Amino acid sequence: SAGTIYGSDIGNPFTWQALNYVTAEYESDTAVCLAKHQNYVVAMKSNTIQFFYDTGAPFGSPLSPVTNANVRIGCASAGSVVQMDNTIIFVAQTYQYGRSVVMLNGFSPIKISDPEIDRILNAYGFFTFYAMNIKKSGHDFYVLNMTD
Repeated sequence: SAGTIYGSDIGNPFTWQALNYVTAEYESDTAVCLAKHQNYVVAMKSNTIQFFYDTGAPFGSPLSPVTNANVRIGCASAGSVVQMDNTIIFVAQTYQYGRSVVMLNGFSPIKISDPEIDRILNAYGFFTFYAMNIKKSGHDFYVLNMTD
């Protein structure tokens, strides 16, 4: 929940060095989910997204933040995050606009939900989200299930 990303030794998931960690600290919001997007590790927090890249450092954490790629849109729930081919789709949230379904295109979030879906996502307080990707006849579908 603090946004700390710990790493094991390369090729040995059973050895964890004390200094092999980095913290997603762009804002002080709560950590929600870690994802892989292209060549980046994505730290999704409740109101922000921060990207990290592999510097290959031999000591400490090999991850370093991409300083110019911070996004002020957060992730509503880790269960809503789905990797689809070369992008990530998730239920995003902001203080100003509430919840919507968003797709990451590089470092830029693109809203893909329409006003009717947004109204459903924002109608109630907290939901538990479960999402998955279905590929049918060359088309990708994002399937979202909400429970309260």
